[in-house]
Amino acid sequence: MTHALHTEPDTIVIQWRTMGGLSIDRSNIADLTIYADGKSIVGPRFGQGKPVEGELSMGRIQDLLRFAIDEQHFFRFDSGAVDDEINAILQQRQVDSQDTGGIAVPLGPPYVDAGTTVILIAADGRRYEASFQGLVFAAQDYPEINALQQLQAIELRLLSVAEELANLNRE
Repeated sequence: MTHALHTEPDTIVIQWRTMGGLSIDRSNIADLTIYADGKSIVGPRFGQGKPVEGELSMGRIQDLLRFAIDEQHFFRFDSGAVDDEINAILQQRQVDSQDTGGIAVPLGPPYVDAGTTVILIAADGRRYEASFQGLVFAAQDYPEINALQQLQAIELRLLSVAEELANLNRE
């Protein structure tokens, strides 16, 4: 499937940023921004302290959109529903722990040192932003929550693209 992009070349199609946390760049520049014309900007966190420009082909952008939208169901991510699932799992873990005589130590969120992952995708006439605090830790702590695994998979794919673009500009 080919996803429809905005016709203005400077329209953001995909943007990924991590906000907050102890080790996150505070410049508020996104980690990766991909525009409708393929222009891409990698943020200072990956660009050795400064933004780095690159270019992605339309095929590559469509591959990213297919992965995020079709395979990982990005437009369906609902942080409130995920929070509800986490709370239900925590309650069940506490009951299970008490039944075995143990003490359940509640896991996050919130994860004190972790940033908030924010991913924006604009395609097919939709513009949707998903965010989750402590995504890496939550995906590890709650592997049974499919929506967390899917959002993390998207983040990892975008991380890979950001590193690739940054490395191309170092050569």
